[in-house]
Amino acid sequence: MRLLEYRLGWKYSSAAIQESLASACGTRIDEKLYVFDYYDAVLEAIGKDLGIDFSRQSLTAQEIRHLLAHTKQRT
Repeated sequence: MRLLEYRLGWKYSSAAIQESLASACGTRIDEKLYVFDYYDAVLEAIGKDLGIDFSRQSLTAQEIRHLLAHTKQRT
């Protein structure tokens, strides 16, 4: 958590980061489709730093796997 705070320039508290990440969950609509209904400034900042587009409301399972793999390679 502290590393993420550091990467975001100490702009957001660890509690705010934790709350935003906990709220960013996906709801399974179809076998391969998930809908994400939460987005805020903290997720926007995290997304810019990690290269993840949290503003997209729907993602397929394949796109989610690709994002996870891409994020693991960058960290």
